[in-house]
Amino acid sequence: MYVKDLCKYDFCKIDPYKSVRSVEDQLVRDGFLVVVGDEGFAGILTSRDVVEYSHKLVADCLREKPKISADYDIEPVLVQMKDGHFSVLPVFERTTFIGVITLEDITDYYLFRYRKKLEHKVEQRTSELKLTIKILQQEISEHKQTWQKLCKTRDELAKRIDILEKFLPLCSFCKKLQNEEKEWIPIELYVKEHFKAEFSHSFCPECGKKHYGDFLE
Repeated sequence: MYVKDLCKYDFCKIDPYKSVRSVEDQLVRDGFLVVVGDEGFAGILTSRDVVEYSHKLVADCLREKPKISADYDIEPVLVQMKDGHFSVLPVFERTTFIGVITLEDITDYYLFRYRKKLEHKVEQRTSELKLTIKILQQEISEHKQTWQKLCKTRDELAKRIDILEKFLPLCSFCKKLQNEEKEWIPIELYVKEHFKAEFSHSFCPECGKKHYGDFLE
């Protein structure tokens, strides 16, 4: 950013031989006044000039201020204004006075840039937080589903344990079991209904020998 980008070209001009008293209200309102005489630019009058160099005429109150080129970079000018306690400086293109640059305008410019950077950081951080929240919500949903499955498995296991801990009526002859509805059903069917197990029919060695004898030799 250059001085010419923040330069003020519209400002109040006063004659150097005016009395200070006659321009006091205008000076308070605008903060500074550009003094222009018959020979052109004479200086810039500020409230500080009036206090430090108290005289009756404007020309006698003027404090010499550095002349700033329109092509200067803003940053060194800001340093110069702060070091010299200048609130406003004249801007020139070569030897021609073209306007003024104020500390307030430079400060506003940097504040605007800083605010934009902060807004960008806030937007970026907000986007990151939204993504994090979305991921966390997904993980919470997955954990909730897992928890529901575990609870269901727990309930099923508790039910099976409860069944196993009961005394089950078993027929001494046909080996059928009596279920909760007082029905006598094959033990294979009972296990299948309550434990979701399947049976494959086979025989043990003793039964094989007893029933099939010579065929197994």
